[in-house]
Amino acid sequence: MSVIVHKGENIELALKRLNRETLREKIIDTLRNKMYRTKRADDAIAKRREWKKRKRRRRAAARRAK
Repeated sequence: MSVIVHKGENIELALKRLNRETLREKIIDTLRNKMYRTKRADDAIAKRREWKKRKRRRRAAARRAK
C-alpha cells in the first residue's frame, strides 16, 4: 500500500488519504491481533458489538428512507 504525493499537493491531505487506506484495509486491527493474544470471549464480544452497530445503522437508514 502506498500513497503518491503529487506536485503542489498538500502533505496533510496525503496523510489523511493514507490513514483512510489503513482503516479500509484494517491494517492496524490485524497488527493488534498479531501482537496480542486475545481470548475467544473477547472475539465474541467484538462480533456482537459489530452486529449491533450494523443493526443500528440499518434501522437509521430505514427510518430515513420512510
